[in-house]
Amino acid sequence: MSQEIDKLKDEKRAIVVLGEAGSGKSTFAMHYALSLGSSEDGCLVFEYTEGGSPFKDSMYSLKKFREDRPCIILIDDLHVVAEEVSEVLNGRSMEGATIVTSARTGEWHDRLGKLFGGNVGTVRFDRFKNEDIESIIKAIEVNFAAPAFNKLSAIEKRERFTKSRQQLLIAMLEATESKGFEEIIEDEFSRITDQEKRRLFLTVAIATVPRVGISKSMASTVLSYLNATQTFDELSNGLQGIVDISRSGRYQARHQIYASEIVQKHAKIEDIEIVLEAMVKYYVQFTPPIIRNLTGHDGQLFKYLLNNNNIYQILATSGDKARAIKFYANFEVLLQLDGHFWLQYALLLRRLGRQQDALEMLGRSIDAYPGNKYAQHALAQQKLIVAAQHRIFSGSTQKLIDEAVTSLMERHHSMGAERLKGALDEYPIVALGYYHIDALMSHRQVDKAVIAAKGYFREIDNLLRKFSDPILMELRTRLLALASTSEWRRLTYKVGQINYK
Repeated sequence: MSQEIDKLKDEKRAIVVLGEAGSGKSTFAMHYALSLGSSEDGCLVFEYTEGGSPFKDSMYSLKKFREDRPCIILIDDLHVVAEEVSEVLNGRSMEGATIVTSARTGEWHDRLGKLFGGNVGTVRFDRFKNEDIESIIKAIEVNFAAPAFNKLSAIEKRERFTKSRQQLLIAMLEATESKGFEEIIEDEFSRITDQEKRRLFLTVAIATVPRVGISKSMASTVLSYLNATQTFDELSNGLQGIVDISRSGRYQARHQIYASEIVQKHAKIEDIEIVLEAMVKYYVQFTPPIIRNLTGHDGQLFKYLLNNNNIYQILATSGDKARAIKFYANFEVLLQLDGHFWLQYALLLRRLGRQQDALEMLGRSIDAYPGNKYAQHALAQQKLIVAAQHRIFSGSTQKLIDEAVTSLMERHHSMGAERLKGALDEYPIVALGYYHIDALMSHRQVDKAVIAAKGYFREIDNLLRKFSDPILMELRTRLLALASTSEWRRLTYKVGQINYK
């Protein structure tokens, strides 16, 4: 793999090592960058961490410092600074510089890859294979102090890797401990008996799930909201080994997989609820729109904490869906001026089938932050959902449909093909192609639906001549079937999702 990157770094401005959680991709990227720095060719190696100067300013200063000497720039948290990097990747300040970074395979294909053009190379860092086990065993024997592991027979050593799902982090833990990965986590977490210490660890673990960690100042403030009697330093001293400080100076759990296991399986839902509310309360001090006044890491954490999908998965699936609604309701006053809060509240209500309430909340989101394009898109989409559920096709139904179609078509035309290709949210034409047609067909407005379908088909066909997209291709097929046969398979509204299939 090093040879692959050696070749790419002379051709591309950035190389992204792709892999799954726990595969070792980030460690490999760092090792590769450091090996270049210690080589004889004099390559300069720098690491950029979010929280100081903006990436653009740092690259401008670096350009003057290195005086056109080639250099490698290591970025650990690409998911945090991806938009900043994409904006300057092809600029003059990046001439002679190569970024080496890593990303999860799914996240790259779903979101991050859309931000970058053809000047980025990717290499796959897959999970290890069975034939790699012998090499890993030898590395452990030579480089790790693992006396219990070294006493095992060859067969017993290999058996330690069977539960790891070919994830290197889990494999290393299971190989060098006598217990399995999940047992290790459960055992370590159960040993934290002090409630204040446990809640601090949960705070750090929750912040680790989106891979951004938490600053000491935020964690200390959260502790005050939790009425802790001990200081952050007093509590964190008792968490050494399972709480680390990242290279950006933020506190994080041992690994994201470790943190996810704690939050999803081992922590009490009551404790998670209390900690989540205290963490969101921290952000009340910032001027709305809050996201505009945060650093990259804190902004990512804010979005994660309020994300309707995350809250639904953590709280609503506990068996009491009122928990998730109560979570947002607690902040209706404190966050009343923040559009992102109302947007996520509305999307949760949509998940739970409360479509009219969701429409009202989206109106509040627009009132709080009129410039939020995501909220405008969601509001238009919600109008079509509500229209589809009206019992009769009335004047108010037609009004909702007309307003939604106008809004989404305006956004579709304003974006253009190139901006659409790099869009991180749902295409406006996709919302129209599904929800407008579904609203019409729900009221047996077949002729209107066929006319609309033909128009959307032409728009999508034009886009597909410029770039390929499986979502657009699937919708085009659905629209063609409707235009040809007047038949439409209705969208199914299930609690937690809307099923296009």
